[in-house]
Amino acid sequence: MQSNHRLIILNILQPLKLSEEVVQHFNSIDSERKNVLRKYLKDINSAMKDSWIKKLSDLKLKYEKTGIQVITKIIEGTHSSRVIAYNIVKFAEDQKVDMITIGCVGIGGFHEKKSLGSVTRNVSEISTRPVLIVP
Repeated sequence: MQSNHRLIILNILQPLKLSEEVVQHFNSIDSERKNVLRKYLKDINSAMKDSWIKKLSDLKLKYEKTGIQVITKIIEGTHSSRVIAYNIVKFAEDQKVDMITIGCVGIGGFHEKKSLGSVTRNVSEISTRPVLIVP
């Protein structure tokens, strides 16, 4: 029996980037070492993306066994929590989702006193759709 439920699993992948200090130092090294560092950074970002593709694929298989239609998507984004939030909200609007479910604390870290992560706070502030925040 086919379910009318649709689950969209979205992951925002923030590629690793070099800080301003590192970029300044980076400009002072020879081109061969620059190329090695660029390739290494590209390889790390590629490995992170491959890892998330696998995780999302595993989740999709798990939920589809229960009859739920699953769509997975990776959006590569900036480190700006506001831009990430806009990308999530826009994606939700484009997909006409009924509700956004999002974790209360993201990869920015855990603090002694639990509070909303910046992306979660921004999504809840700008979304026109209901937002369910889970621990």
